[in-house]
Amino acid sequence: MNDKKRHHFVPVGYLKGFCDEDEKIRAFLKDAPLNDKIHLKPDEIGFENYYYSQPLPDGGRNNNAIEDAFNKFETGWPALVVRLSAWSVAPQDLVELLTFVLMMRVRVPAARDMVELSLAEQVKATARALHRAGRLPPPPKEFPDIVDMLEVSIDPHRSILAMTDLAKGVGRVIDALSYQILHNETGDQFLTTDCPVCYFDPLVPEHIVRPYTVSPPHGPIELLFPISSKLLLRGYTSFGSRDFRHLDLRRPDEIRRYNTIVAKFGYRMILSGSYSHFALFSAHHESSPILKTSVHRSGRGEMLLFEHMFGKRPRKPKWRG
Repeated sequence: MNDKKRHHFVPVGYLKGFCDEDEKIRAFLKDAPLNDKIHLKPDEIGFENYYYSQPLPDGGRNNNAIEDAFNKFETGWPALVVRLSAWSVAPQDLVELLTFVLMMRVRVPAARDMVELSLAEQVKATARALHRAGRLPPPPKEFPDIVDMLEVSIDPHRSILAMTDLAKGVGRVIDALSYQILHNETGDQFLTTDCPVCYFDPLVPEHIVRPYTVSPPHGPIELLFPISSKLLLRGYTSFGSRDFRHLDLRRPDEIRRYNTIVAKFGYRMILSGSYSHFALFSAHHESSPILKTSVHRSGRGEMLLFEHMFGKRPRKPKWRG
C-alpha cells in the first residue's frame, strides 16, 4: 500500500464547488501580503504533508488510516451537492450533510491548533506552579524569569485524539438547530475558507461577535456552512419543532452578509472562484478565530480561562519529536 503524503484538511471534492471557469480556486492567504494572489487546482491547496499521520507502537507511523476514513465521507459529496441543488433532500441526505459539516469543524487547523495551544498553556501553567512550590531547579541568574519565557510545543497526535471530544460538543450544536438550504440566485458567488463551519450568537452585533461562543440548547445560535458557490447551509435555533427548508436568495446584501461572516471565520485562507471577494479578504486578513488564554492569579495559585475570539493567529511552536 502506498503511503499518502498530501492530507487535505479541505477536501478536493468540496473545493471543486467553488472553482472558476478554469477549474481553479483563488486563494487569499491571511499570512501573505495583500497583493499575493494564488490561483491553483483544488488538489494543490488546503493540505499539509502527513497532517493526519498517527504514530505506531514500533516507532513507525500510519499515514493512511485517518485520511482513508475521511475519504469515505468525501466520495459522496459531489452527488450530494447535485441533489441539494435540485431541491431534493431525503432524510439520509441531511444526515450525510451534517456529518460532513461536523467533520469540517474538527479536522481543520483552526480546531487542531486550538487544542495544541491550549495544552501548551496548561503545560506552562504546571511549570509555573512547580516553580512557585520550589520543585524546580533555581533559574540561572541571567534569566530569573525563565519559567515565564517557556516555549512549549505539543505532539500533533494529541489534537488528533481530541477530535472525538470536540465532535461531541459540535454535535450538540448541530442537533439543536433547524436548517435551510439557501440557493444563491444573484450574480455573486458564495466563498469558503479553510474553516468553513461558522456558528455564533446572532443576538450579538456582528462587529463584536465571538466565534463558537454559544450555549446550546438554551441560547440562540446561527450556523453557516458554504456548500458551493451557489449553495449555503444555514442553521438556526427555532426553539420548537425542527424543520428543513429550501429558500432562494435574490438580494445581494444577503449574500454579502453571509460572505462577510464566512470570510471572518477563515483561519489561514479565504477560498473563492472570484477575485471580487478581494475586498473581504482585505478587511479580514489579519483576523482569525483563535482561542485566547487569560491567566488569573490569586494567593493560592492561578487559573487559566479560555475564550474564543477573533484576532491575529498565534505562532504555534513546531513539534520536533
